[in-house]
Amino acid sequence: ENDVVLSPGMKYRHYAPKAPLTLLGGNAEQKINYISRQIGEIAFVCYAEEMEKASRELPNCSVFDLGEKENEAEQAKRLFALLRDADELGFDHIYAPLPSTEGMGMALYNRMIRAASHDVVDLTAAEKK
Repeated sequence: ENDVVLSPGMKYRHYAPKAPLTLLGGNAEQKINYISRQIGEIAFVCYAEEMEKASRELPNCSVFDLGEKENEAEQAKRLFALLRDADELGFDHIYAPLPSTEGMGMALYNRMIRAASHDVVDLTAAEKK
């Protein structure tokens, strides 16, 4: 905590939105089910493929398009603009998908895990119990 960092990107909460950000591991149905049980003004940053279902099943939630699930380069370009937009709208909580740790996904994962202060809910693990 008191260590000197070599760059701002190495800080624990780098690029974090004002609202708490939680990363959700799991499929679209698991994420939507989880978010539907949350209270307050909620933003859901989701993959383009999840937009229609999320918008339909989460009518009291604002849904943001992160891009296609397989297009991690596009997601990386959009991420911080989406977080800034959500901040400007004053949400109580923001939820986003947990990125892959493979290939380009690792760079996205690194950015998002810091923005979320390592707040991750693995919905696949909860379902296995």
